[in-house]
Amino acid sequence: MKYLTRITYVYLALPFIIFCMGWLRLSIAIPVTALTLWALWQLFNHLPITSYQSPTSNLRFFLPTFLLTGLWVLLSGVGGYTFQNWDHHWRNAVLHDLITYDWPIIYSSPERGPIAMLVYYVGYWLPAALIGKAFGWQAANFALFLWTWLGVFLVTFQLGNVLKTSPLKLALLLIFFSGLDSLGTLLFAQEYPTLWPPVTHLEIWSGNLQFSSFTTQLFWVFNQSVPAWLCIAIIMNGVKRGQSALIWAFCFFFAPLASIGLIPYILIDWFKQTDFKAPFKNLRWDILFAGIIIFLLSFFFFTSNTAAQERGFKTLVIKIFSLSSCSKADCSGWCLLRATGVIRAG
Repeated sequence: MKYLTRITYVYLALPFIIFCMGWLRLSIAIPVTALTLWALWQLFNHLPITSYQSPTSNLRFFLPTFLLTGLWVLLSGVGGYTFQNWDHHWRNAVLHDLITYDWPIIYSSPERGPIAMLVYYVGYWLPAALIGKAFGWQAANFALFLWTWLGVFLVTFQLGNVLKTSPLKLALLLIFFSGLDSLGTLLFAQEYPTLWPPVTHLEIWSGNLQFSSFTTQLFWVFNQSVPAWLCIAIIMNGVKRGQSALIWAFCFFFAPLASIGLIPYILIDWFKQTDFKAPFKNLRWDILFAGIIIFLLSFFFFTSNTAAQERGFKTLVIKIFSLSSCSKADCSGWCLLRATGVIRAG
């Protein structure tokens, strides 16, 4: 189980390292990358202690789980090998631009100059996009398919360790488990959705809130769901306080909305582990510091999205750092990073 946990940590850290080298100035990217690698090494040396041994070396579990998760990912449309729902069009566009344009991506025209910048939680696509820059679109899609397959495969073993069961059972649970959308649809009957025909989207019965099944999440928002599942599973496996902060920071980089929902569980876990007579005992400050840096860089990047700011980041005090040289499309976080020389000009 230890080597799979190490692979999981690398899986979460690699896209952020690529982001640093592609978006930040080298004078910033190199020390931040070094700090991330140091924290990663410390995680390797302080893996959670568990008495349960997941049957990873047993082909009776390993091979069927590997094939089943691969089939699930194949049917999701990731990579473009089967039907893709309309949400994939936007995600394909993000991958295409990550391959085609120089990083950081700036959309410009000769007449108007820099007019917009791609600001999105792009981390999930970066390993595939890097391969796409070297070998083209088809290679990038194949890499994205393999990247997603690996992520889902790791989720089954991490959760299998939490629930003390085989990864094959966990794979079946992920595929078929859902909430009580059918009950909500029955109790709050409306024209749509309905229980019949069985191809309707039951998740929208509650309006803007959704309690989506794992399959729905994978088929529609794989770029957020897979890393969020991994982060939650690692935290459930029992990591120390500084380690959970780093894992949460990675989750924020991949899927900021999912990370917000994870905050109460992080706080409860910290409270349970804290010895109030010695509150800083066994707290790894270096790992905690790495998590803070990852969070701050991700936060400043995301808050440069004007649409996101209209959702709740308009009154940030950080706006005082904005400079007049920033374009109207820029916002506080991005302006701060550009003004201090953290972000490369493009």
